[in-house]
Amino acid sequence: MDNPVEKHSPSDGPQTPTGAHRTAGEAARKIVRDITTVPPRSVHPALVPGVSVEETGRTYRTDPLVFGVAAAFALGFIAWGVFAGDNLAGTTSTVLAWVVEYFGFFFTTIATIILVFMLFVGFSRYGRIPLGRDDEEPEFSMFSWISMLFAAGMGIGLVFWGAAEPLT
Repeated sequence: MDNPVEKHSPSDGPQTPTGAHRTAGEAARKIVRDITTVPPRSVHPALVPGVSVEETGRTYRTDPLVFGVAAAFALGFIAWGVFAGDNLAGTTSTVLAWVVEYFGFFFTTIATIILVFMLFVGFSRYGRIPLGRDDEEPEFSMFSWISMLFAAGMGIGLVFWGAAEPLT
């Protein structure tokens, strides 16, 4: 009786029972089926294109310990500001002055590195990678994107300085 598995060398890749190769579409459908039917713990749904978290049937609960610690710190900081505002103002001013004196160069260096990295990504071949599905057309044109960024920048500037300038 013949074995249905063809003989392969280790360099031939994975073996399939019929010797046929899976297409990329079949592999993607298998991943989606695996995630939507039996949620694996090793693959997060955000890593699978075209699958939203709602479609997986998985629920994500809030960790009470993490939430409790974060809430305690936030409420403690707010209480410090409400009940000892002058002490909080003096402490934060001292901490800010220390950080600027000893780590100011670090923030400037990090900002410069991030700017150079973003320019590299934007003008390299990686800047042409579409965000969204492969067969989707962009919702907005390049002109619309630049217009929206400009409008958002002007809007936040006007909103912030519209209130901040008279107060100063």
